[in-house]
Amino acid sequence: MELLKIFKCFISSPGDCKIEREICEKVIEEINEGLAQHLGINFKTFMWEYDVLPDMGKNGQEIIDEYIKKSNYDIFIGIMKNRFGHPTKKAGSGTEHEFNDALKKKKLNNGKPKILFFFGKEDVDIDHPKIEEIIEQRKKVKSFKSQIQDKGLYIDYQDSEIFQKQLKEKLELFIQENSPLANPTEKVQEIDSILQKLESELEESLKTYNEKSPVWIEPIISSKREVPNNPNKNLENKIELNSIIQNPTDIIIKAPTEFGLTSLAHHLKLEAWKKGKSFLYIDAKNTKKHKVTKDIKRESSNYYNKDISEVDCIILDSVCFEELGMMPLIKNVCNEFRDIPLIILNTLDNNFFLKSDEDDKVEIKRSFMSYYLLPLPKNELRSIVNSYTKTKSFQDDNDTILDKVTQDLEILNLHRTVKNCLSVLRASSKIGIEYSPINRTKLLETILSSIFEDYEIPTYHDKKPDIKDCNFVLGYLCEYLILKNDFEFTESAFKSVLSDFCEQNYIDLDLTYLLNLLVDNSILSVNKFTQKVYFRNSYWVFYFIAQRMKMNTEFLETIYLQKKVL
Repeated sequence: MELLKIFKCFISSPGDCKIEREICEKVIEEINEGLAQHLGINFKTFMWEYDVLPDMGKNGQEIIDEYIKKSNYDIFIGIMKNRFGHPTKKAGSGTEHEFNDALKKKKLNNGKPKILFFFGKEDVDIDHPKIEEIIEQRKKVKSFKSQIQDKGLYIDYQDSEIFQKQLKEKLELFIQENSPLANPTEKVQEIDSILQKLESELEESLKTYNEKSPVWIEPIISSKREVPNNPNKNLENKIELNSIIQNPTDIIIKAPTEFGLTSLAHHLKLEAWKKGKSFLYIDAKNTKKHKVTKDIKRESSNYYNKDISEVDCIILDSVCFEELGMMPLIKNVCNEFRDIPLIILNTLDNNFFLKSDEDDKVEIKRSFMSYYLLPLPKNELRSIVNSYTKTKSFQDDNDTILDKVTQDLEILNLHRTVKNCLSVLRASSKIGIEYSPINRTKLLETILSSIFEDYEIPTYHDKKPDIKDCNFVLGYLCEYLILKNDFEFTESAFKSVLSDFCEQNYIDLDLTYLLNLLVDNSILSVNKFTQKVYFRNSYWVFYFIAQRMKMNTEFLETIYLQKKVL
């Protein structure tokens, strides 16, 4: 375990700076959880109201001075606004007294402590009953400010928000200058680069059919599997995300496909990074049981520039326990990285490859706590609706739209999730007031139609492809996959199989355009290691298969005779 270099911050101010003192605590706590952790530093505050034991026999400042001396602080943070403070035996106020002591200490200790002094502005009520005293105090602050201006640099701020921003900037600069790590400036650049990458990946994961989710909705993680009849009661057994980040343990988070497990994974690793932790993300669909440990080590090195031993947690996404090879894959991760907590994101109903008898014999010697992602309460759906309607044209008011979305989800027997909510909103925005949910097939048909309508065509085409042709072709692709009993395929196989089919049926279709459209709208995904393509959600296979079975009786009979199931 790495030891952090501790720096103590003494916060000195008159009595009118209560808000700023609270901000100091907040900023230091945030920095300690983030940048300071990455650069091997930790700040501790020294504040007389918390760190001084009251006593008698001496005046208050003398008692405080004893504790200040014992604290041996490294940074002096002085703050003044309109009030100068009460005089002491050595100075015009306690803050001036403490500043003078810090200055003397600095001269004797090779520049320690670092002195940061902030002067703020606050409006004065001219009708205040003590206006004369306030003006007198303000004059003393101005006088003190002019006295210290030749002793160094101070910082002016206009309001508490600016104070918070400036204090954070100064302390982060102090971290860079005093980090025990080699090349801290380069390290900060690396931290920022990784942060941008994490933010970008979260944003990408929030897209629904190439539309970004208009607002981040924190998912409800529950310790209970039962879904209440009233989703508004989902919060009763809620597990706070911050507790998972601060104290990662071996857990399984279970949810159906549309609940946003992947977005949750990217949110967790982003927030963990902000708090100085490294959560490593691996998509189970992008690796194999014999490769997973090497992939994890490589990802740790490539993504975080860290040895795997420095990683705080591994997140394994897209896990379907029933899939072939999944249990051996998890066992290999558990055995190789025994000391690293593992979060498994278990997708409950998206299985194409059924496991073998050998998979059932795999024993994993690690205990996991099971959590569950629950549907959203109505107030969270309201946030989605309010944000979505800001960029779309709807005739109804937001309350009417919210009621309609809620009713539609119930009629279609769909869970209250961000993606399902956006799907219904997208369908209703395309069709207009005539929209009425009939069934899930109709919903998918509408979504597919809107995807083709919105997706830009290449400059070398003068019109968009016929959606009926695309449905027909994709139905044949799914027939091909089912009969082959393999739901992964290469780009070249996609083009060669469908090219022959298009030629036989006199269909003129740009297959490269079609493939890009399906990938960009998250209907298809590409395994980044094998470059194989697969349907991201099983319901799209069901949709296209249904279209194919209506069009081809021979295939329909084959399905029934062979009792093909997914």
